[in-house]
Amino acid sequence: MSVDPTDLIDFGERLAEMRREYGDSIDLPNLGRSAFATLLGVSAIEYDVYERGDRAPAVEFLAVLLTKTGANAE
Repeated sequence: MSVDPTDLIDFGERLAEMRREYGDSIDLPNLGRSAFATLLGVSAIEYDVYERGDRAPAVEFLAVLLTKTGANAE
């Protein structure tokens, strides 16, 4: 299955915004990628790949993202 690179970049941008909004909601306005990755139970490298839009995230990652943050990745 092929994923449009533009869709991945858009997802990465939304993911970065979700990270910033989540950080604000827990009084950590400068929540970094590594800390957010740890919260989500993935490596910093794996998270970076998703936020940069280099690879589509695994379904398990999306489920954890929703559970931990209550956010919607749409």
